[in-house]
Amino acid sequence: AMSQPLTQRIADALSRVHNPRVGRDLIGAEQVHDVATTPDGKVRFTLLLDASDDATLVREARLAVERLDGVTDVRIDVMDPAHHEAARAQRRAE
Repeated sequence: AMSQPLTQRIADALSRVHNPRVGRDLIGAEQVHDVATTPDGKVRFTLLLDASDDATLVREARLAVERLDGVTDVRIDVMDPAHHEAARAQRRAE
């Protein structure tokens, strides 16, 4: 499994975390953004969490990534999808 790039393995792990509200996984539901990794295994990404999503999804996502070989630290920036969309629109307008 180590032959795959870490970002790919992160995506695979998060695609196994199911969001019951939308009936899809976190990747399929496009809730994971800005995945960044460092050579020493630190991982950071943004998780878009709707107010009606189950907050345990954050913990599930962290555990899924922490289990991966080579990962030493996981930081998740939780963001409201509406704020994320507004920020993206703002960047496009600049």
